[in-house]
Amino acid sequence: SAGSKTVSVTVTDTASNQTSASQEISVTEAATALNVDITAPATGANFELNQTINFSALATGGTGDYTYVWNFGDGDTSLAQNPVHSYSASGSYTVTLVSENTFGCKDTLQRSQLIYPKPNSDFNFTPPCLDSVVTFSLPNSNTVAAYLWSFENGATSNLSAPSHSLIAAGTFPVTLVTTSNYGCTDTTTKTLEVQLPVVAVTQSPFHGCAGEPVQLNASGGLYYEWFPPSGLNNPFTSNPFALPFSSTTYLVRVSNDCYSDTALAEVIIHQPPMVD
Repeated sequence: SAGSKTVSVTVTDTASNQTSASQEISVTEAATALNVDITAPATGANFELNQTINFSALATGGTGDYTYVWNFGDGDTSLAQNPVHSYSASGSYTVTLVSENTFGCKDTLQRSQLIYPKPNSDFNFTPPCLDSVVTFSLPNSNTVAAYLWSFENGATSNLSAPSHSLIAAGTFPVTLVTTSNYGCTDTTTKTLEVQLPVVAVTQSPFHGCAGEPVQLNASGGLYYEWFPPSGLNNPFTSNPFALPFSSTTYLVRVSNDCYSDTALAEVIIHQPPMVD
């Protein structure tokens, strides 16, 4: 029990001589062992890269206020009883928790925490052309155990590389949720813009004066290529400048990822008036 106590000790040597001493001490708490436990997360719980983990500790035994010192095994620490932490790299980490009360009694607990990589869900797809079948694929699928694709019409697929028909113009979302063998998930949503047939349009004819640049113009697509390219400042833009020596007819190919069309652009060069 707590209170003042007298402690005596007697020492006897090999010749049977005895020496005794006494000391009064003060006992301020009962001899109850301090015990600390990690109450969260549960032992064996799976967590993925950059996922927030809620840690929780509970110390019992003895009296007085408890302190908590966490070492998460990746260089980060915390003095909170219930800290939150996330890991920026996958692997196995040793989590160490030390609890101490006001009288210096300590208890230490260690636990291994596994952090698994997130499964990749960043998918690719073939050009989304009107009235065509789009094929989807996942370039890096080493960590993927299950797939769930969701399409704009409510259809789903569990295939690793499904196909989907596009029968209407517009923009449509496609979502992929991947799951690893450890239950970790990742989600990617991309918007498909259905590409329609293009119609190349120019404002031909274009007029200019000899020796001065003439700006051409075309519309109707995503990509442009002008022929012949000589005399153009950039044959791959919709509105290049041309500097022909004489009247010239250019051809422009207008395209998107699915279709292409061509048109002619006539440039008429006017000579300056003769001055006598």
